[in-house]
Amino acid sequence: MAAHSNDKTILGNGLNENVRSYMLERVLDFGLIKPSTSNYYEIGTLPAGFVPRNIAILQLTPASAASTVKVYKTVEDADNGSATEIASVTTATSGTLGTVFKPFDAAAVAAEVASTSATGTATITPSMGAQLAVKVGAAFTAGRVKVVISGDRMAGIWDDADATPPIKPTVAIQKVEFASDANPQG
Repeated sequence: MAAHSNDKTILGNGLNENVRSYMLERVLDFGLIKPSTSNYYEIGTLPAGFVPRNIAILQLTPASAASTVKVYKTVEDADNGSATEIASVTTATSGTLGTVFKPFDAAAVAAEVASTSATGTATITPSMGAQLAVKVGAAFTAGRVKVVISGDRMAGIWDDADATPPIKPTVAIQKVEFASDANPQG
């Protein structure tokens, strides 16, 4: 793919974790951003240890134009970057607003299955640590969309247990003492 511009002007704090659902999300307000159609706008990087499963793009408010908002997995380097489309939603100016739900690595799965249809075995590597960007089909001046990514945390605070020896079952399972056992005269 030809070199691409990955604009970080809207990156901010990147993807936010919804503490109730454990999903990663980002709301984009086109009235504030006013994106051009030629740039990929970086919205965040998947955190270490997060395995993405599904992605949704939800249009929250009407857009200034009926067009598209696409989410890409991008790779930057000095000479040329690459961008692989993950999901695309068609925006509406009124009425039913656009939504799309799909597997995060659907394109990779489809390509792998097609290439291995003769052998019947496929190996899919999830997009861990992927850098995400959006690209718009129109120069929006209004409208809001939310990008939501669900997945599994495979590392994190639980890794602290590796620093200490395993708990012995005799220590982990304590005997429950009832009041009548502690005071046989009562």
